[in-house]
Amino acid sequence: MSAECQHFSRNEQSAVKRAYIRICVPKEWRKPMKTWVISACIACLSFGFVSPASAKVKILAMTTDLAWLAKQIGKDHVKVDSVLTGKEDPHHAVAKPSLILKASRAHLFLDIGMELGVGYVPLILRNSRNGNIQMGAPGFINTSIFVKRLEIPANVTRNSGDVHAQGNPHYWVDPVSFLAAGRAVLQGLIRADAAHAKTYQKNYKQLEKRIVVKLVGKILPQAVGTKKLLKLMRNYKLIPFLQSTKIGGRSIVRYLGGWLKKMLPLRGKTYISHHRQWVYFAKRFGIAPFGQLEPKPGIPPTAKHMLRLLARSKANKPTWIFVAGFLPLQAGRFFSKKAGIPLVQLPISTAKGTGHADYISLMDLMINKLHKAAKK
Repeated sequence: MSAECQHFSRNEQSAVKRAYIRICVPKEWRKPMKTWVISACIACLSFGFVSPASAKVKILAMTTDLAWLAKQIGKDHVKVDSVLTGKEDPHHAVAKPSLILKASRAHLFLDIGMELGVGYVPLILRNSRNGNIQMGAPGFINTSIFVKRLEIPANVTRNSGDVHAQGNPHYWVDPVSFLAAGRAVLQGLIRADAAHAKTYQKNYKQLEKRIVVKLVGKILPQAVGTKKLLKLMRNYKLIPFLQSTKIGGRSIVRYLGGWLKKMLPLRGKTYISHHRQWVYFAKRFGIAPFGQLEPKPGIPPTAKHMLRLLARSKANKPTWIFVAGFLPLQAGRFFSKKAGIPLVQLPISTAKGTGHADYISLMDLMINKLHKAAKK
């Protein structure tokens, strides 16, 4: 038993454990947990669990995008690794011994959430025997907790396909949702290393300003303020606000820059995707899904389904077909040829040794590819 727990009687320890679970553990995780996990959690409540203060916070992130995010906030105070490389399907990964070893040494584990890594994340965590990063422990960070979730199904049955009951988990391709994930990372870093809390907060604010400038340009943050812009964007009300707010009889939408300005001419256009990976990106930038090559999530395209989709697309032709870089291209190429719609192969994550090794480059590449394809 830890020294901290010895200050309490047995009944008091039980009361603290119950209070911790009630306050800190989401309802969906409130299942019986091993005593050693709970004890480790309680022992960490009174102090940061990185010691000494000069030591780096060791972080294992589920995705390369979360790893990049953690590095931007933690900078020199963190050492970050990722489970995925950014070049594979994030639904599937192998719990390699090397990953389990990294998990065993980690202070924090960053999980995308919404069951995206349900096939391998629990296996990595359980085999790591690291009580501090188990689900519900202080070092386990569900980065989706502040994200405005889309596509939460009313009912999930065996016939639904590979549907995520907590919502569509592919939120990081929306910069605003990605910043929301950053808030969860910030909280985790402060909890692990309170000595550098102000530094982490400063770094997060700098990242926030940087991404907002990339989204809207340099003028609006100065005129409207970063905080107000983010609130408008979180509620998908920025463009209506800019169009309805006038100065000198002209709407201030003319001051819009960045990614949103570049996508403005494409608003209202539709796309077909292989899998439903782009709904957050689409909602942010004002484009809309027309359909999917998959008949159901996670089910490979069938000839019957694609012929029906092809018939629909003739009446109201979509602008693009999106296929993630790790998915097979046969179905997309077939449909592109038959329908006369440009096929755009898009990366879904940052990846070392590519032209999208960081998040800014990833978004630049995606938006540039859409623009180029829309002109065909």
